[in-house]
Amino acid sequence: MAAPLYSQIEADALIAMPKRIEHAAWEKRKTGRPTDYEESTIVVAIPEVYDEKIVFAIEIRKNDLFDALSITLKGRIGKRPPEGLCRYDIHDNAHDNPPWFLPSFVNAGEFHRHVYQERSVQEFDRWDKCAQPLDLSPDGSPQQLHARLWWRFVGDLKIKFSDTETFGGLFGLIEMP
Repeated sequence: MAAPLYSQIEADALIAMPKRIEHAAWEKRKTGRPTDYEESTIVVAIPEVYDEKIVFAIEIRKNDLFDALSITLKGRIGKRPPEGLCRYDIHDNAHDNPPWFLPSFVNAGEFHRHVYQERSVQEFDRWDKCAQPLDLSPDGSPQQLHARLWWRFVGDLKIKFSDTETFGGLFGLIEMP
């Protein structure tokens, strides 16, 4: 049984906290090692009501071969390691959830999110074992589906932007074919 880095109360508070992507975050972004079909970008966000002990990272991973997209919010309190808190996905894999988490199954190709579950960390050593379907229209091009998922992520997680360059860069990454 793994020991969670964060309690459920801490994770829920971080998820609910209004966030702001830092000024010039696009210029300061980190990129993952690109492959032929996949790219990733990470930008830093802070609480809307500044707290020097809390920092967030938003990672966008896009796979053009499978038209897959995942957007992850990670959080860190103080000197503890960062932990995934929430990931919004669309991809071609189905998910089985643990018996204690409903629904028991999420279909392949269905918009869904993974939200931090302390029990999941304890039992499976994974914060993202549990998937919840998102009520979003499956109609449209891959770019339209990605934009729909992005705006749901931004809205649900109360994210604001400090500058138009970062907004344009992140949204451009989502929209690019």
